[in-house]
Amino acid sequence: MYSLINIYPEALPFLVEMEKLIYENPWSLEDYAAFLSWHKNYVYLAESDGSVCGYVCIVREHEFVQITSIGIIPDFHRMGCGRFILTELAKKMKHSRRRVIAASVMESDHRAAKFFSGVGFHYSRTDDGYLFSQNIWTNPASRIKGFYDQISNPRT
Repeated sequence: MYSLINIYPEALPFLVEMEKLIYENPWSLEDYAAFLSWHKNYVYLAESDGSVCGYVCIVREHEFVQITSIGIIPDFHRMGCGRFILTELAKKMKHSRRRVIAASVMESDHRAAKFFSGVGFHYSRTDDGYLFSQNIWTNPASRIKGFYDQISNPRT
C-alpha cells in the first residue's frame, strides 16, 4: 500500500541519495534546501509499506501545479508508484483549488514522455521538448487514466 507525505527535514539526505540512483546529475542537499525555502515549493515522498519508493517536487501557483521533478527508485519501476504519486497529487491539488498539473519534459527524455502520456496527460511542443498537462477538474477526457473516480469521489 502506498502513501504520499510531505517531506520532513530528516529525509532530505535520503532524498539526495535516492536521486543519485535515478538521475545522472542529481540535486545536492543545498539545492533541495534552496528549493524548499520558497513558500510555493513542496516535496512529497511516496512510501510503500514503510519504504520510500519515489518523490515529486512541485511549485504551486494560483490555479496550477508545475511538477519540477519526479523520480521512482528503480526497484519500484512499473509497480504503480508513479501513477499513485500523480493520483494523490491530483487529490491534494483539487482540494486546494488547483485546476491543472503540468510538467515540462525534455525532448530527449523518452521515458518521462511515455510515462506522462501513459497516464493520460496531454502534451504540446515547446522549443526544447514537451509540456504535459492534465486538467483535474473539468475535462474527463484529459484525466489520469483509471483514477478519475478516485479523485472526484475519494473513499472515506
